[in-house]
Amino acid sequence: MHFGSLFALPVGLTATLSRACGDAVSSTITYCKQHLSGAAEFLGAVVLRLSLWLGLMLPLFWPSGEAIASPLALSIDQVRQQSEGIEVLMTGVVIVSSGQFASATFDQGFAIQDEAGGIYVSSDDDTDLHIGDVVEVVGTLQDDGHGQRMVRLQSWQRQSAQFAERAERVPRPASLREAATQLDGQLVVVQGTIVQPLVDDAPYGDRLWIQDATSTVQIYIPRSTNIAPQTLSFLQPGRAVEVVGFSSQYDGNDEVIPRKLGDMRPLGINPRLRGDSTH
Repeated sequence: MHFGSLFALPVGLTATLSRACGDAVSSTITYCKQHLSGAAEFLGAVVLRLSLWLGLMLPLFWPSGEAIASPLALSIDQVRQQSEGIEVLMTGVVIVSSGQFASATFDQGFAIQDEAGGIYVSSDDDTDLHIGDVVEVVGTLQDDGHGQRMVRLQSWQRQSAQFAERAERVPRPASLREAATQLDGQLVVVQGTIVQPLVDDAPYGDRLWIQDATSTVQIYIPRSTNIAPQTLSFLQPGRAVEVVGFSSQYDGNDEVIPRKLGDMRPLGINPRLRGDSTH
């Protein structure tokens, strides 16, 4: 029985193979004809033809809407401008450690920032990422259900210190209006006078409100930060404070979320606050 005809590929497919693979395919076929015989030749021919056919034809029949697409590699500011459901790849410095806001977000997420933007990354698992780490993230852009854009984590990888200089550029000093309207997702430092007393929002956290000449913003303090604001005597109405925190929104309320005790400190008597026209 002669099996050489199994290698006689259709004219159209032969032409395609020649364009796509050059001499490699024809060399392989010649080798099989010269060195294989009988059942071995038959089996080799079948395997070779099937492999070639699948490799060439599957892309033609694969539904275009189901094609596997690579995530879009974007800056974080660009990520925030995309449509929900887009898969993205971004790199940034961690500004909120994994799980630091867990009592308020109900997850083990973290936040990252680059030169022009920042965003919260939601995760069910503790990634053990800490403030100052540099990380590459792949995830899907979503709304958190309360008006804040976030990325749902799919995979992540620590990066070298090549982006470490970014960490030195945050937090960004801002008026309360700037923090609320221009710097969502970024680490900011704001100043203001406390205008309402501390409100217990157990078991999630505590809240108070500060005001400068530009706006009034809520300071939300998650219980998982271990700040224990009830023990801080300077958190009283009329006192001026400085707060470092993650700029965010919740159901239309602008807020700044401190991460640790050192993110909140009192200012002196009658300070010239950032945002005041005289400052």
